[in-house]
Amino acid sequence: MSKENLFVSDIHLSEDTPQVNDLFLSFLKTRAKNAEALYILGDLFNVWIGDDYKTELSKTLAQEIARLSQSGVKVFFLPGNRDFLLGVSYANKTQWQVLTEPTCIDLYQQPTLLMHGDLLCTNDKVYQRYRAFIRHPVVRFTTGLLPLNFRIKIANKLRKASKKHQTNIPYTNLDVNPLTVIHFMQKYNCTQLIHGHVHRQAITEVSLNSTQIAKRFVLGPWNKSGSILVCSPQSCHFETFLANSHAQ
Repeated sequence: MSKENLFVSDIHLSEDTPQVNDLFLSFLKTRAKNAEALYILGDLFNVWIGDDYKTELSKTLAQEIARLSQSGVKVFFLPGNRDFLLGVSYANKTQWQVLTEPTCIDLYQQPTLLMHGDLLCTNDKVYQRYRAFIRHPVVRFTTGLLPLNFRIKIANKLRKASKKHQTNIPYTNLDVNPLTVIHFMQKYNCTQLIHGHVHRQAITEVSLNSTQIAKRFVLGPWNKSGSILVCSPQSCHFETFLANSHAQ
């Protein structure tokens, strides 16, 4: 019997979220151990300002993910808007494979597109301009040269500005653009799309053309419980991971 592929995103781990931290670490030690592969599609951390920013949480998490990798589970990480600065040094500690966005995989003979999801929110033109700027190689390189304390201050200011921006625009601008979804799926010839970012767990149908219906799986966020998309050769479905238990 084939093992399952698990997909998660938007865990938003931080020193200020001990309950979520414990929940995800429990997931790595229990439910994830039975998987063939684990895909983390961005925003594993609430913020990441560079691999030189070391905390007990980041150290413990790297150790647990490395143990999972060494046990035979393939672990993949696709950066999100909060942790796109996760680099080679941390990847070496976790032993995960870093994916570029978007990535198309063969998921049980279904061409499946993997994204974090923020690229799909093209109604928010202000964010898309900011995204293109902050991820430019020159900007990323220059940012990495700044002192750690200065980067922490910048990250705090950017988070405050992001919250203010989100409260001042319609929700439709924060959600995905349906035409952009179709564009990416057609461009990469995929019949399935898995992404997070918008924090709205769902399974929806996408009409790629007059005859072809595709599926879009939207991963939910982690807080008091964890959202897991479980895919096997038979189907894909969501599971809820709870503290002190496996999936229910």
